[in-house]
Amino acid sequence: MALLEEARRQGCLPLTAVHKVRDEGLFETGKEFNVAIDSKAVYGLTTHQLHDIVGWLRGVVSDEDLENSLPG
Repeated sequence: MALLEEARRQGCLPLTAVHKVRDEGLFETGKEFNVAIDSKAVYGLTTHQLHDIVGWLRGVVSDEDLENSLPG
């Protein structure tokens, strides 16, 4: 969650922050839901957006669908 909080302090929107988490390998396979819950705590995302984050980290949701779901 520290990376998400730091990203928010730096002005990053949720989409950018989630990309950073994935690109920097800061989550474990099978723990995608933790990233989504942390994103909700930091950014106040909706349940639908949480599902999109989990699906995207698992490779089920496309980049385009995530971009449509999250600001930034």
